[in-house]
Amino acid sequence: MITIDKSEVLRYLGYNNKHNITENINLIINDCINKTIECISPRLCYKKLQISDVDQLIVGNDIRNHLRGCKECVVFCATIGFDIDKLIRLTQVSDMSKAVILDSCASVAIECLCENFQEQIQQEEAKNNRKITWRFSCGYGDMPLYLQKSFIDITEANKKIGVSVTSSMLLTPSKSVTAIIGIGEPVNELSQNPISCERCSMGDKCAFRKAGNHCKNI
Repeated sequence: MITIDKSEVLRYLGYNNKHNITENINLIINDCINKTIECISPRLCYKKLQISDVDQLIVGNDIRNHLRGCKECVVFCATIGFDIDKLIRLTQVSDMSKAVILDSCASVAIECLCENFQEQIQQEEAKNNRKITWRFSCGYGDMPLYLQKSFIDITEANKKIGVSVTSSMLLTPSKSVTAIIGIGEPVNELSQNPISCERCSMGDKCAFRKAGNHCKNI
């Protein structure tokens, strides 16, 4: 089940203190949360594979370190669909502020979908006394964005859930995620926790860091 935490929406919007928002903004956020829930179509596909079967995804030192000690992995793609993209674009025409709030709601929704799936994998593997790593996506650390296409090909996400990659290596629908989760006995402590600011490719470009905050992945 997808839930949209209002405090997360506020964080995406840059509000450090929820008590600073006006009643009018609060009502608009509530409306956007409801509209987003009505609009999204959460879908996810994945494959469980041996690490040796996904050599083409192991590009960069960060992902190699992340998966050390893992023998298997889960490669997945998740999306909340095209309808939310359409709603955001339509809203931009008449009310840009509301469109920004809708975009934040959609970002929280796709994160929730990914977190729910990760928790599912963690519970399944715990039955066999095995651990998992945090999900790792293209663009984290030194893992290049061009691998998006390989994730889509491996998971057959285009055929199964309608996710594709643009020429600039961005996913469409825009609120989509590809990632890999290692399974086994990770020897890197960091791999079992969300990626840190220091290892993120966004660096000084990150709006959260500029505002003295951090994204959901931290």
